[in-house]
Amino acid sequence: MLPFYPYDENLSKYCDIERIVSHSDEVTIIDTEDSMTDLEEKSNASTIPPLQGDYAKTVFLWAFRKISPIKKRNEYQRYLLYECGIREPVSFHKQLIKEGYFQKASPQDSLKSLTNDNLKMLLRQLNQPVSGNKSILVQRIIDHSDKTFIKNNSPKSYLLSEKGKLFLIEHENYVKIHKYKDWDIDWKEYDAKHEPHHSFYDTMWSILNERLKNSDNEYPRSEYFHMYQLYSEEGKNYEALKMLLRIIYIDISGVYGIPTYKIYLTDKFIYKDVDEYFDSSVLFVPTLFLWIQKYKDVYSDDIINNLYEEKLPVQICSKEMFLWIVHSVLDGSFDEQITEHKLQDAYSEFADLLKKYKSNIKQKKEASL
Repeated sequence: MLPFYPYDENLSKYCDIERIVSHSDEVTIIDTEDSMTDLEEKSNASTIPPLQGDYAKTVFLWAFRKISPIKKRNEYQRYLLYECGIREPVSFHKQLIKEGYFQKASPQDSLKSLTNDNLKMLLRQLNQPVSGNKSILVQRIIDHSDKTFIKNNSPKSYLLSEKGKLFLIEHENYVKIHKYKDWDIDWKEYDAKHEPHHSFYDTMWSILNERLKNSDNEYPRSEYFHMYQLYSEEGKNYEALKMLLRIIYIDISGVYGIPTYKIYLTDKFIYKDVDEYFDSSVLFVPTLFLWIQKYKDVYSDDIINNLYEEKLPVQICSKEMFLWIVHSVLDGSFDEQITEHKLQDAYSEFADLLKKYKSNIKQKKEASL
Protein backbone atom coordinates (compact mmCIF):
# COMPACT_ATOMS: atom_id res chain seq x y z
CA MET A 1 0.00 0.00 0.00
CA LEU A 2 1.35 3.45 -0.93
CA PRO A 3 2.19 5.83 1.93
CA PHE A 4 -0.09 8.85 2.40
CA TYR A 5 1.01 12.00 0.60
CA PRO A 6 -1.09 14.96 1.79
CA TYR A 7 -2.38 17.70 -0.49
CA ASP A 8 -0.13 20.73 -0.81
CA GLU A 9 -1.70 23.90 -2.21
CA ASN A 10 1.56 25.42 -3.49
CA LEU A 11 2.71 22.23 -5.20
CA SER A 12 -0.75 21.62 -6.69
CA LYS A 13 -0.01 24.52 -9.04
CA TYR A 14 2.38 22.21 -10.86
CA CYS A 15 1.36 18.63 -10.19
CA ASP A 16 -0.96 16.05 -8.69
CA ILE A 17 1.13 14.25 -6.06
CA GLU A 18 -1.15 11.22 -5.82
CA ARG A 19 -0.96 10.63 -9.57
CA ILE A 20 2.84 10.87 -9.45
CA VAL A 21 3.40 8.41 -6.59
CA SER A 22 0.82 5.97 -7.95
CA HIS A 23 2.34 6.07 -11.44
CA SER A 24 3.19 2.55 -12.62
CA ASP A 25 6.20 3.41 -14.77
CA GLU A 26 9.62 2.60 -13.34
CA VAL A 27 12.92 4.02 -14.54
CA THR A 28 16.50 2.85 -14.49
CA ILE A 29 18.90 5.77 -14.33
CA ILE A 30 22.02 4.91 -16.29
CA ASP A 31 25.17 6.63 -17.44
CA THR A 32 24.52 8.26 -20.82
CA GLU A 33 27.92 7.50 -22.36
CA ASP A 34 27.71 3.81 -21.48
CA SER A 35 24.19 3.56 -22.84
CA MET A 36 25.21 5.16 -26.15
CA THR A 37 28.09 2.69 -26.49
CA ASP A 38 25.67 -0.17 -25.99
CA LEU A 39 23.29 1.29 -28.56
CA GLU A 40 26.08 1.68 -31.12
CA GLU A 41 27.16 -1.93 -30.64
CA LYS A 42 23.59 -3.11 -31.12
CA SER A 43 23.22 -0.88 -34.16
CA ASN A 44 26.35 -2.30 -35.78
CA ALA A 45 25.05 -5.79 -35.19
CA SER A 46 21.55 -4.99 -36.46
CA THR A 47 19.91 -7.68 -38.52
CA ILE A 48 19.88 -7.25 -42.28
CA PRO A 49 16.49 -8.47 -43.53
CA PRO A 50 16.07 -11.02 -46.30
CA LEU A 51 15.38 -9.61 -49.76
CA GLN A 52 12.04 -7.78 -49.51
CA GLY A 53 10.51 -8.90 -52.81
CA ASP A 54 8.52 -6.35 -54.79
CA TYR A 55 9.09 -3.77 -52.07
CA ALA A 56 12.85 -3.97 -52.61
CA LYS A 57 12.37 -3.74 -56.35
CA THR A 58 10.08 -0.72 -56.00
CA VAL A 59 12.45 1.17 -53.71
CA PHE A 60 15.42 0.42 -55.96
CA LEU A 61 13.58 1.62 -59.08
CA TRP A 62 12.47 4.75 -57.25
CA ALA A 63 16.03 5.40 -56.03
CA PHE A 64 17.30 5.21 -59.63
CA ARG A 65 14.35 6.85 -61.40
CA LYS A 66 16.79 9.42 -62.76
CA ILE A 67 19.57 8.61 -65.21
CA SER A 68 22.41 6.82 -63.47
CA PRO A 69 25.30 4.47 -64.25
CA ILE A 70 25.85 1.21 -62.42
CA LYS A 71 27.72 2.26 -59.32
CA LYS A 72 30.40 0.67 -57.19
CA ARG A 73 29.09 -1.54 -54.42
CA ASN A 74 29.87 0.93 -51.65
CA GLU A 75 28.23 3.83 -53.51
CA TYR A 76 24.67 2.47 -53.25
CA GLN A 77 22.34 3.86 -50.59
CA ARG A 78 22.59 2.04 -47.27
CA TYR A 79 18.82 1.70 -46.93
CA LEU A 80 18.88 -0.66 -49.91
CA LEU A 81 20.72 -3.08 -47.62
CA TYR A 82 19.15 -2.41 -44.20
CA GLU A 83 15.60 -1.73 -45.36
CA CYS A 84 15.31 -3.79 -48.53
CA GLY A 85 17.74 -6.63 -47.91
CA ILE A 86 19.66 -6.01 -51.15
CA ARG A 87 23.05 -7.43 -50.24
CA GLU A 88 24.60 -7.20 -53.71
CA PRO A 89 23.27 -3.97 -55.25
CA VAL A 90 25.48 -4.16 -58.36
CA SER A 91 24.13 -7.60 -59.28
CA PHE A 92 20.60 -6.50 -58.40
CA HIS A 93 20.95 -3.45 -60.67
CA LYS A 94 22.22 -5.55 -63.55
CA GLN A 95 19.40 -8.07 -63.08
CA LEU A 96 16.76 -5.33 -63.31
CA ILE A 97 18.44 -4.11 -66.51
CA LYS A 98 18.35 -7.64 -67.88
CA GLU A 99 14.66 -7.96 -66.98
CA GLY A 100 13.86 -4.74 -68.85
CA TYR A 101 13.08 -2.39 -65.97
CA PHE A 102 15.92 -0.09 -67.10
CA GLN A 103 17.05 0.81 -70.60
CA LYS A 104 20.31 2.22 -71.83
CA ALA A 105 20.40 6.01 -72.00
CA SER A 106 21.67 7.88 -75.05
CA PRO A 107 25.13 9.47 -74.75
CA GLN A 108 23.47 12.88 -74.65
CA ASP A 109 21.17 11.84 -71.79
CA SER A 110 24.06 10.13 -70.02
CA LEU A 111 25.75 13.50 -69.63
CA LYS A 112 23.05 14.28 -67.05
CA SER A 113 24.45 11.63 -64.72
CA LEU A 114 27.77 13.50 -64.46
CA THR A 115 28.45 15.90 -61.62
CA ASN A 116 28.62 19.62 -62.30
CA ASP A 117 32.38 19.54 -61.70
CA ASN A 118 32.81 16.87 -64.38
CA LEU A 119 30.62 18.79 -66.79
CA LYS A 120 32.66 21.95 -66.24
CA MET A 121 35.86 19.99 -66.88
CA LEU A 122 34.47 18.90 -70.27
CA LEU A 123 33.45 22.48 -71.07
CA ARG A 124 36.98 23.69 -70.34
CA GLN A 125 38.27 21.13 -72.83
CA LEU A 126 35.86 22.69 -75.32
CA ASN A 127 36.95 26.22 -74.36
CA GLN A 128 33.42 27.08 -73.32
CA PRO A 129 32.03 29.02 -70.31
CA VAL A 130 31.35 26.99 -67.14
CA SER A 131 28.57 29.12 -65.65
CA GLY A 132 24.99 28.00 -65.21
CA ASN A 133 23.04 25.10 -63.71
CA LYS A 134 23.35 21.47 -64.76
CA SER A 135 20.83 21.61 -67.61
CA ILE A 136 22.63 24.61 -69.10
CA LEU A 137 26.02 22.92 -68.78
CA VAL A 138 24.75 19.75 -70.48
CA GLN A 139 23.12 21.66 -73.32
CA ARG A 140 26.28 23.73 -73.85
CA ILE A 141 28.35 20.55 -74.24
CA ILE A 142 25.83 19.16 -76.74
CA ASP A 143 25.78 22.43 -78.71
CA HIS A 144 29.58 22.78 -78.90
CA SER A 145 30.82 19.22 -79.44
CA ASP A 146 30.34 16.33 -81.81
CA LYS A 147 28.89 12.87 -81.25
CA THR A 148 32.31 11.30 -80.81
CA PHE A 149 33.28 13.69 -78.00
CA ILE A 150 29.97 13.10 -76.20
CA LYS A 151 30.16 9.32 -76.62
CA ASN A 152 33.75 9.17 -75.35
CA ASN A 153 32.98 11.28 -72.29
CA SER A 154 29.55 9.99 -71.30
CA PRO A 155 29.35 7.16 -68.75
CA LYS A 156 27.31 4.11 -69.65
CA SER A 157 24.06 5.02 -67.96
CA TYR A 158 20.52 3.72 -67.63
CA LEU A 159 17.07 5.17 -67.18
CA LEU A 160 13.69 3.69 -66.32
CA SER A 161 12.00 1.86 -69.17
CA GLU A 162 8.24 1.94 -69.69
CA LYS A 163 8.12 -1.38 -67.83
CA GLY A 164 9.96 0.20 -64.90
CA LYS A 165 7.71 3.27 -64.87
CA LEU A 166 4.59 1.11 -64.95
CA PHE A 167 5.90 -1.02 -62.07
CA LEU A 168 6.47 2.13 -59.99
CA ILE A 169 2.94 3.38 -60.72
CA GLU A 170 1.46 0.02 -59.72
CA HIS A 171 3.46 0.03 -56.46
CA GLU A 172 3.32 3.74 -55.61
CA ASN A 173 2.15 2.95 -52.06
CA TYR A 174 5.43 1.14 -51.43
CA VAL A 175 7.24 4.33 -52.40
CA LYS A 176 5.17 6.24 -49.84
CA ILE A 177 5.94 3.63 -47.17
CA HIS A 178 9.63 4.10 -47.92
CA LYS A 179 9.39 7.89 -47.84
CA TYR A 180 7.67 7.74 -44.45
CA LYS A 181 9.68 4.88 -43.01
CA ASP A 182 10.13 6.82 -39.78
CA TRP A 183 6.49 5.91 -39.08
CA ASP A 184 7.85 2.38 -38.53
CA ILE A 185 5.17 0.80 -40.71
CA ASP A 186 6.64 -1.77 -43.08
CA TRP A 187 5.16 -3.06 -46.30
CA LYS A 188 4.08 -6.37 -44.76
CA GLU A 189 2.01 -4.64 -42.08
CA TYR A 190 0.58 -2.32 -44.71
CA ASP A 191 -0.38 -5.18 -47.05
CA ALA A 192 -1.98 -7.11 -44.18
CA LYS A 193 -4.23 -4.13 -43.32
CA HIS A 194 -4.90 -2.71 -46.76
CA GLU A 195 -8.34 -3.18 -48.30
CA PRO A 196 -8.88 -2.73 -52.07
CA HIS A 197 -11.36 0.13 -51.56
CA HIS A 198 -9.13 1.95 -49.07
CA SER A 199 -6.68 4.71 -49.90
CA PHE A 200 -3.08 4.71 -48.72
CA TYR A 201 -4.04 7.17 -45.97
CA ASP A 202 -7.06 5.10 -44.87
CA THR A 203 -4.77 2.14 -44.29
CA MET A 204 -2.15 4.20 -42.48
CA TRP A 205 -4.82 5.67 -40.17
CA SER A 206 -6.12 2.19 -39.43
CA ILE A 207 -2.63 1.05 -38.39
CA LEU A 208 -1.80 4.15 -36.33
CA ASN A 209 -5.16 4.15 -34.52
CA GLU A 210 -4.74 0.50 -33.62
CA ARG A 211 -1.24 1.20 -32.30
CA LEU A 212 -2.54 4.09 -30.23
CA LYS A 213 -5.30 1.91 -28.81
CA ASN A 214 -2.89 -0.88 -27.88
CA SER A 215 -0.05 1.32 -26.63
CA ASP A 216 1.14 0.77 -23.06
CA ASN A 217 2.66 4.24 -23.09
CA GLU A 218 0.49 6.81 -21.35
CA TYR A 219 2.02 9.52 -23.52
CA PRO A 220 2.61 7.87 -26.93
CA ARG A 221 4.61 10.68 -28.50
CA SER A 222 5.72 8.68 -31.54
CA GLU A 223 2.15 7.76 -32.48
CA TYR A 224 1.02 11.36 -32.02
CA PHE A 225 3.90 12.65 -34.11
CA HIS A 226 3.18 10.19 -36.92
CA MET A 227 -0.48 11.23 -36.83
CA TYR A 228 0.59 14.86 -37.08
CA GLN A 229 2.69 14.02 -40.15
CA LEU A 230 -0.20 12.10 -41.70
CA TYR A 231 -2.65 14.97 -41.16
CA SER A 232 -0.10 17.36 -42.65
CA GLU A 233 0.50 15.10 -45.64
CA GLU A 234 -3.25 14.96 -46.29
CA GLY A 235 -3.50 18.74 -46.12
CA LYS A 236 -5.76 18.67 -43.04
CA ASN A 237 -4.16 21.71 -41.47
CA TYR A 238 -6.50 22.24 -38.51
CA GLU A 239 -6.20 18.63 -37.38
CA ALA A 240 -2.44 18.75 -37.96
CA LEU A 241 -2.13 21.86 -35.78
CA LYS A 242 -4.19 20.30 -32.98
CA MET A 243 -1.95 17.24 -32.97
CA LEU A 244 1.21 19.35 -33.11
CA LEU A 245 0.06 21.41 -30.12
CA ARG A 246 -0.84 18.22 -28.24
CA ILE A 247 2.72 16.94 -28.73
CA ILE A 248 4.20 20.23 -27.50
CA TYR A 249 1.74 20.31 -24.60
CA ILE A 250 2.99 16.93 -23.40
CA ASP A 251 6.64 17.70 -24.16
CA ILE A 252 6.81 20.82 -21.98
CA SER A 253 4.50 19.59 -19.23
CA GLY A 254 7.21 17.70 -17.34
CA VAL A 255 5.45 14.32 -17.46
CA TYR A 256 8.57 12.62 -18.81
CA GLY A 257 10.16 13.19 -15.39
CA ILE A 258 7.39 11.41 -13.43
CA PRO A 259 9.50 8.28 -12.74
CA THR A 260 12.27 10.51 -11.37
CA TYR A 261 9.88 12.51 -9.15
CA LYS A 262 8.41 9.26 -7.85
CA ILE A 263 11.83 7.86 -7.03
CA TYR A 264 12.75 11.11 -5.30
CA LEU A 265 9.59 11.23 -3.19
CA THR A 266 9.87 7.60 -2.13
CA ASP A 267 13.44 8.07 -0.83
CA LYS A 268 15.05 5.92 -3.48
CA PHE A 269 18.45 6.77 -4.91
CA ILE A 270 18.92 9.19 -7.81
CA TYR A 271 22.28 10.38 -9.11
CA LYS A 272 21.46 14.09 -9.14
CA ASP A 273 19.24 16.44 -7.19
CA VAL A 274 15.72 16.65 -8.59
CA ASP A 275 16.22 20.23 -9.83
CA GLU A 276 18.95 19.01 -12.19
CA TYR A 277 16.59 16.86 -14.27
CA PHE A 278 15.09 19.61 -16.43
CA ASP A 279 16.53 18.28 -19.71
CA SER A 280 15.09 14.80 -19.21
CA SER A 281 11.78 15.99 -17.75
CA VAL A 282 10.88 18.84 -20.11
CA LEU A 283 11.43 18.21 -23.81
CA PHE A 284 11.98 21.61 -25.42
CA VAL A 285 12.17 21.31 -29.22
CA PRO A 286 12.19 24.82 -30.77
CA THR A 287 11.59 23.44 -34.27
CA LEU A 288 8.16 22.16 -33.25
CA PHE A 289 7.17 25.62 -32.05
CA LEU A 290 8.32 27.19 -35.31
CA TRP A 291 6.15 24.75 -37.27
CA ILE A 292 3.09 26.38 -35.66
CA GLN A 293 3.68 29.36 -37.97
CA LYS A 294 2.64 27.20 -40.93
CA TYR A 295 -0.86 26.92 -39.46
CA LYS A 296 -1.38 30.56 -38.55
CA ASP A 297 -4.54 30.78 -40.66
CA VAL A 298 -6.32 28.01 -38.71
CA TYR A 299 -5.00 28.71 -35.21
CA SER A 300 -7.34 29.44 -32.31
CA ASP A 301 -6.65 29.80 -28.57
CA ASP A 302 -9.51 27.33 -28.07
CA ILE A 303 -7.17 24.51 -29.11
CA ILE A 304 -4.88 25.25 -26.15
CA ASN A 305 -7.81 25.90 -23.81
CA ASN A 306 -9.19 22.47 -24.67
CA LEU A 307 -5.81 20.82 -24.12
CA TYR A 308 -5.61 22.21 -20.60
CA GLU A 309 -9.01 20.68 -19.84
CA GLU A 310 -7.12 17.36 -20.02
CA LYS A 311 -5.34 17.55 -16.70
CA LEU A 312 -1.87 16.01 -16.76
CA PRO A 313 -0.16 14.75 -13.57
CA VAL A 314 2.47 17.47 -14.02
CA GLN A 315 2.03 20.94 -15.57
CA ILE A 316 5.38 22.74 -15.55
CA CYS A 317 4.16 25.02 -18.33
CA SER A 318 1.01 26.92 -17.33
CA LYS A 319 -1.70 27.65 -19.85
CA GLU A 320 -0.78 31.34 -19.73
CA MET A 321 2.85 30.55 -20.55
CA PHE A 322 1.86 28.20 -23.38
CA LEU A 323 -0.38 30.85 -24.90
CA TRP A 324 2.41 33.42 -24.58
CA ILE A 325 4.86 31.10 -26.37
CA VAL A 326 2.46 30.32 -29.21
CA HIS A 327 1.51 33.97 -29.68
CA SER A 328 5.21 34.88 -29.86
CA VAL A 329 5.65 32.33 -32.63
CA LEU A 330 2.66 33.69 -34.55
CA ASP A 331 3.71 37.34 -34.26
CA GLY A 332 7.38 36.60 -35.08
CA SER A 333 8.82 37.53 -31.67
CA PHE A 334 9.62 33.97 -30.55
CA ASP A 335 13.02 33.76 -28.85
CA GLU A 336 14.39 30.29 -28.21
CA GLN A 337 16.64 31.22 -25.30
CA ILE A 338 14.06 33.34 -23.49
CA THR A 339 11.44 30.63 -23.86
CA GLU A 340 13.73 27.91 -22.58
CA HIS A 341 14.77 30.07 -19.63
CA LYS A 342 11.12 30.62 -18.69
CA LEU A 343 10.52 26.88 -18.76
CA GLN A 344 13.66 26.29 -16.71
CA ASP A 345 12.51 28.84 -14.14
CA ALA A 346 9.11 27.15 -13.89
CA TYR A 347 10.77 23.77 -13.49
CA SER A 348 13.14 25.12 -10.81
CA GLU A 349 10.18 26.50 -8.85
CA PHE A 350 8.45 23.13 -9.12
CA ALA A 351 11.61 21.30 -8.00
CA ASP A 352 12.02 23.62 -5.00
CA LEU A 353 8.42 23.04 -3.95
CA LEU A 354 8.92 19.29 -4.38
CA LYS A 355 11.99 19.40 -2.14
CA LYS A 356 10.12 21.39 0.53
CA TYR A 357 7.22 18.98 0.30
CA LYS A 358 9.50 16.00 0.78
CA SER A 359 11.22 17.68 3.71
CA ASN A 360 7.86 18.37 5.36
CA ILE A 361 6.75 14.78 4.90
CA LYS A 362 10.00 13.55 6.38
CA GLN A 363 9.60 15.83 9.41
CA LYS A 364 6.04 14.68 9.99
CA LYS A 365 7.13 11.04 9.81
CA GLU A 366 9.92 11.65 12.29
CA ALA A 367 7.59 13.53 14.64
CA SER A 368 5.14 10.65 14.62
CA LEU A 369 7.75 8.12 15.74
